[in-house]
Amino acid sequence: MALRVVFTRRALKDLRSLPKEDRVRAMDRISAFAGEPTAPQHDVIHLVGQSKGYRLRVGDWRVVFNVDNEVIEVLRIGHRREVYR
Repeated sequence: MALRVVFTRRALKDLRSLPKEDRVRAMDRISAFAGEPTAPQHDVIHLVGQSKGYRLRVGDWRVVFNVDNEVIEVLRIGHRREVYR
């Protein structure tokens, strides 16, 4: 079951600001998760205090997203120190 990926404006801006190799890695990880969301190797954790919020780890970068009705809505992509603020 593959999920469809949608980026918010903020997430697209965050993605463009990443170094090229990190941007490619992040897109690869997002695509891999969307293709097979139940696989354990993705390192996805449910965010505390949010009913639909999750985070995907990509090195020092974090992808914060919601999953709803077979759609992944990417909200933010940022460094692990700053993305949760």
